[in-house]
Amino acid sequence: METNSDSNQPLTTPALRHGLAQILKCYAAGGLRRFNRVNQVVVSPNLTANLNSPLTDNALTTSRLATEIPAISSPATDRLATQKIGPVAAPIAAPAAEPVAELSAEPKVARVSLPLTVSTWQLPNLPESERLEKLNHLNTQVQACRKCEELVCYRRQTVFGEGKLQPRVCFFGEAPGADEDQQGRPFVGAAGKLLMDIIKAMRLSREEVYILNSLKCRPPQNRTPLPEEVDNCRPYALTQLEILQPEFIILLGAVAVQSVLQSTESVGRLRGRFHHFHGARVLVTYHPAYLLRNADAKKLVWADVQMVMRELEANPPN
Repeated sequence: METNSDSNQPLTTPALRHGLAQILKCYAAGGLRRFNRVNQVVVSPNLTANLNSPLTDNALTTSRLATEIPAISSPATDRLATQKIGPVAAPIAAPAAEPVAELSAEPKVARVSLPLTVSTWQLPNLPESERLEKLNHLNTQVQACRKCEELVCYRRQTVFGEGKLQPRVCFFGEAPGADEDQQGRPFVGAAGKLLMDIIKAMRLSREEVYILNSLKCRPPQNRTPLPEEVDNCRPYALTQLEILQPEFIILLGAVAVQSVLQSTESVGRLRGRFHHFHGARVLVTYHPAYLLRNADAKKLVWADVQMVMRELEANPPN
C-alpha cells in the first residue's frame, strides 16, 4: 500500500477520498452495486497521479477504472453501493485496508467462426441430351431478347456460349467483343487466344470446358457493361450454369463477379480463395483483356488457376 513518505501513514488525502467517492459513483451508475469483500485498496501510480488534478464526473471512465483499481468493499461501501448516489458534497473516508490480490486482466473473448452456408443446384443432374435440349431452348430466348435496346440496335448477333455439356470447369467472362459478335462464339479475339493459353497451361482443352459471358450482346465500342445490362442478362447466364452444373466456375473480371456473386468488390480483394455459387466452387481472377494491358498480373492469374488445378488432380472424375 502506498504511504505518505513524510508521515509513513496511509495516503488519505482529500483528493483520494474524493476520487474514491467518484469511483463508487461510476460503479453504481454502471449497475455494479455489490462488491466482493476485500481488505485493502491497491492504488496504482497512474491513479495517484490523476488524483493530483481536479476530478469531474467524466474524468474517470469505466474502462480506466477497470484497469487502474481493484474491486473494493467494506460495510461502509456496501451501504453506499446500494444507495442512489447523487453529487458528492463532501469527501468520504477511505475504508480500512488489508492485503488483496490485484485484478486480473480483461477476460479474452473467444472468436467464433460462422459455418459457411453452401447451397446446391436446383435442377437434377441431367444427362447430356436433356442439357442440350434445355440450352437450345434458352438460346432461342436469348436471341429473341430485347431488354437492352442499345445493345439490340448495336449487336450483329447474340453470343450464347459453347463447350462441353458436362464440364468440370466453366470460364465466365464479361461480354462479346467485335470478333465474338462477328463469329457468334465467345473468346475468339486476342483475349480469347490468351485464355486458350491459360486453359492449355491447366492441362485442359477448349473442348473440355464451357465458356460463356455475363452479357450475350456486344456493348457499343466494347464499353464496360452497365449494371442494368448485367441484371437483364443474369437470368440467362445463371440458367446456363444451373443446367451445366460445373464443379468450378472461374470468373474473369469484375463484371463476371457482379453477375454471379452479385458483388462490387474488386478482383484484387476476391481473388486467391474459393467462393461458392450453388453447387460449384468459384474462383475470381483477372480478365485476359486486362492481362494484355498489364502483363505483370499474369503471375497472379497463374497462381489462381493453379488452385483449381490442384483440386482437379486431387479429385479425379469418377
